[in-house]
Amino acid sequence: MRAVNVFAILMVALLGVSVSYALFMEKTYVYTTVSTGTVAVEWLVDEQGRLCMHGFLVPQGVSVSGYRGPNYVYEATVTVGNFYAGAKGILGLAIKNTGSLPVKIKSMRIDVTSDTGNLTSVIYFGIPGVNVDAPNKWATGWNNVVYFKNTLRAWNGYELDYASHGVPQVVFAPGDWYAVYAYLEMDAAAESGFEGASVSFKITLNVVQAV
Repeated sequence: MRAVNVFAILMVALLGVSVSYALFMEKTYVYTTVSTGTVAVEWLVDEQGRLCMHGFLVPQGVSVSGYRGPNYVYEATVTVGNFYAGAKGILGLAIKNTGSLPVKIKSMRIDVTSDTGNLTSVIYFGIPGVNVDAPNKWATGWNNVVYFKNTLRAWNGYELDYASHGVPQVVFAPGDWYAVYAYLEMDAAAESGFEGASVSFKITLNVVQAV
């Protein structure tokens, strides 16, 4: 009789373990909805469709113009003319965050689209160190530092990673605009035959979410 009772108790205990194990292994499904933001920017233009620009230290007589390319979200084309030997200047373009997430510029690429006088070999391009450390304002000066100063010929087709070259990456929130600056200089030893010529190049920005 005692053996039967022990067996019964043992069976009940095992049954309890089986039920607990089954409950522990029961699958639970959780349904969630995840909403993602958008990363989008746009070059700012005036009423005539020209790029909003801001220049300083630009020599008198040097002409600069620009417009948004077909892919106006990230591309802008700039034309520089009437440069002369030793001339240098700093040009700023405005780009607005039209998305829903804070962004920063990851890289910049230059592609020469027109060169009527072989200026790519004598005009240097780079990213100047300006005193813009926040969005929604133009620079008023610079620190005489140029990141990756090289000829437009060397820049042609090259994409510069900001972080790898120490270029400051300012974060600008949705609705803010940020000034992107370029440094231009013509070789002081350039011959006079280059004067009056012009060169056009496309600036393409790679913009990413700022985390």
